[in-house]
Amino acid sequence: MKQINADKGYAILDGLFAEIQRNGYKATQEMLDAAHRKWCELPGKETTAENLTETGISRDELMSELSEIFQGDATNDRFNYVLELADSYAEHEARQEVLKDPTIESHPETEVVKGCIALMQSLMGDFEEYLEYMDIRPETEEERFSVTYNYGKIIQRLLLWKTHHSGGTSTAQKCRELGFDYGDSITFSDDRQTEGTEPEDTDMEAGEEHKEEAE
Repeated sequence: MKQINADKGYAILDGLFAEIQRNGYKATQEMLDAAHRKWCELPGKETTAENLTETGISRDELMSELSEIFQGDATNDRFNYVLELADSYAEHEARQEVLKDPTIESHPETEVVKGCIALMQSLMGDFEEYLEYMDIRPETEEERFSVTYNYGKIIQRLLLWKTHHSGGTSTAQKCRELGFDYGDSITFSDDRQTEGTEPEDTDMEAGEEHKEEAE
């Protein structure tokens, strides 16, 4: 058995149907034999018993259906039935094209790190908006929310966590490979004014600034 191009196979069936219609909806053995020869001459690849079950019907089974249908009078319903069988080839061909490369392309690791940092900056902006909505402001610099991560920690947790290369030496090497400085750090903090100070114009847009940085 072999898999053939669905369009070429359908063209042979379409030609066979047209010839049968011209012959008063009567199929002769000569017509069926000619269609079978054309079908066998189509280029294709060999199939196994397993993937034959995926197509729903094999070539020989389809030709058998044609032979039985066109030995007598053929109704529109019978024609439609055979067309559905032929369409199973086209559907199988489409599935095979998808299965050739089922993976979805993703960003390089460098962009994954940058995207993670941008997401954290956006989250910080949302957190500032929440604190503003709850009317919570730090009274002193010590109370201000602030957390700092260096690139080494970010890359280790994001790309090397639970691998055999999560140590400091491997993490530093990974940073160099991706173009980041292991010791450089990024601070995520509440940039609003402390309680009791006059808010500046730029302070009212602190959360938006974080979001712009993320973009």
